[in-house]
Amino acid sequence: MFNVAQVWIAVTGLLAIYLVSRKSKYAPFWGLIGQPAWFYSAIYTKQYGIFALSVAYSVMWGLTAYKWQTIEKHAFNRNKTR
Repeated sequence: MFNVAQVWIAVTGLLAIYLVSRKSKYAPFWGLIGQPAWFYSAIYTKQYGIFALSVAYSVMWGLTAYKWQTIEKHAFNRNKTR
């Protein structure tokens, strides 16, 4: 199971980074999808500092997802009224 988590981390992390570079609204969602694997890996290896860092990353990915979706919603409404 640990190897599955490592692949999960690599795939979702690289995809999130790639999508951030493309300024895609889906980037934070891929970042969030990878977080459970980070939690599992940190607990499995007893790296509690990494666990705390994963909590911080989850909060930041969540805030970014909210921000990007809010910005897009406002841009859509602004274009709709023109």
